[in-house]
Amino acid sequence: MKIALVNLPNPDPPPSYYGPHYGLSLIGAVLERAGYPVRGHDFDLWERDAMMAELPRIMRRDAPDLVGISCLSSNRWSAVALAGEVKRLAPATAVVVGGPFATLEPGFILKHSRADFVAIGDGEETLLELVKTLEEGRPVGSVRGLAYRARDSTRRSPGREPFLAVDTLPYPAFHLFDAAKELERHRRPEAEAVAGIESVEITARM
Repeated sequence: MKIALVNLPNPDPPPSYYGPHYGLSLIGAVLERAGYPVRGHDFDLWERDAMMAELPRIMRRDAPDLVGISCLSSNRWSAVALAGEVKRLAPATAVVVGGPFATLEPGFILKHSRADFVAIGDGEETLLELVKTLEEGRPVGSVRGLAYRARDSTRRSPGREPFLAVDTLPYPAFHLFDAAKELERHRRPEAEAVAGIESVEITARM
């Protein structure tokens, strides 16, 4: 199963680029460790229309079986728009929305978007288990920490405890979001000079 992870545009972006989405990078690393091919797309500094225009190319190139979207309250309508366009372009592709807003308002996501699932709370275990469950054709209700569609209604599986075994996590997969290239593009040599920094080597491990 191929997975694409998407960080949505920030409607009030910072003046510079501070690196890729940490949560998605962790989830991507967990999925890669389990052997799944993952692609990452960081639209943090993009306009929504530009992201939507890029989506057909991404769907053709990645051909994902599942698209994971991280959602804040400030970009919830971008999540709605993206989920709808993914399903229009590839109806069989599963769409799961997670993140702070989705955790607080899973009903909103399922009501207003075409997303299939909402990951509630920490997503490292939930998304991996969901991917395996879909791949094996088992009932998704067995995956803890999900809200999902069931015919004409929505349901919630039992809650999942907060993930506390942080030392078991792999190093975040920053490479999925081409972090080194983005950080290099947003360097400020004048600020480095003031700070007395003669050279900076940026790597994917940051």
